[in-house]
Amino acid sequence: MPSLWMNPRQPPVTSSSGDPFLWNAFIKTSSHGPDPGGAVLTFSRMVAHGILPDRFSFSLNAQAIFYLLQPDHQRILHDGHDAFWHIDAAARHLFAQMPARDSFSWNSMIDGLVKCGRLADAAALFEQMPEKNVLAWASMIYGHMEAGNVELARALFNEMPDKDLITWNIMISGYAKNGCFIEALSLFQEMPSRGKLHPDSTTLAAALSAIAELGQINDGLSIHEYIQRN
Repeated sequence: MPSLWMNPRQPPVTSSSGDPFLWNAFIKTSSHGPDPGGAVLTFSRMVAHGILPDRFSFSLNAQAIFYLLQPDHQRILHDGHDAFWHIDAAARHLFAQMPARDSFSWNSMIDGLVKCGRLADAAALFEQMPEKNVLAWASMIYGHMEAGNVELARALFNEMPDKDLITWNIMISGYAKNGCFIEALSLFQEMPSRGKLHPDSTTLAAALSAIAELGQINDGLSIHEYIQRN
């Protein structure tokens, strides 16, 4: 397994000429790979070399920090709880220091907090978000479903102004995962009346799971016929 804090390859300082683009590419490679610690180190070196971070630098580094807070990485942090606390504080400080917070930055923070199980913190940040977009709504709904907070997830879903297929799938799958099979099937049956949304394979799999648990053979046959037609 690669070391969490292994030194990533660095772009030559002279090649950037103050432009963070190349540095961002290195940060992204590490933050989305097996070495999120390397992304944090790259960001630190970038600043040390006098390269001014842009909004992508901040957001990518925040993503890397949150990857470090997820359970798989927490197990290999050498300093245990102290390391967890310092990394968490770093993410919050980084977000507070961002010169301009766009939707990408807000989404990164909210999604990171949700994936770390920090729903209360994610909810507080979500409420502060100036313009809530589909990704932010979906992250919060997903987080509540994963935590078993079915009623809170449904309340957010009802409040959400523009629901896309991904959000419907999160709700239907979340209901099925939490044993709310009647609710899952009811929501699935409600889809055709809500705009031009059409179920995809994820939707149909969740609906079939609910139908199987409820033993509603006729509904299962109807979905099978729908799959054959489409």
